[in-house]
Amino acid sequence: GKEGLKEAALCIQDIKSPAHHWMVVKHAILLSLEKRERERKLTIELLVWLFKFKKVLTTADFQKGLRAISEDLDDIKMDIPYAGKFVDSMCQRFLKYKCIDQATLNLFKSQK
Repeated sequence: GKEGLKEAALCIQDIKSPAHHWMVVKHAILLSLEKRERERKLTIELLVWLFKFKKVLTTADFQKGLRAISEDLDDIKMDIPYAGKFVDSMCQRFLKYKCIDQATLNLFKSQK
């Protein structure tokens, strides 16, 4: 619920290292890929909330985190064959909430 979201925001802010916030995007998405649809949706909710309402994450954090996933996607798909499809689906939502731009979404178009 809301308390969990607030706790996540506080934890990220307590690290006091905005230059590394992109890793939150990367690792949250990677961890969710191994989970069920419900957990992936909750991950999207968390990341969008941290971006849109708490302003903890930036568009640059999303771009850098997703670019890192894109570069490793072939290896990730060895363990999680649908990873490209899942990340693309998540990116559609991130685009809707303006967390990313079309160019970032396009990183995954050819990798499904």
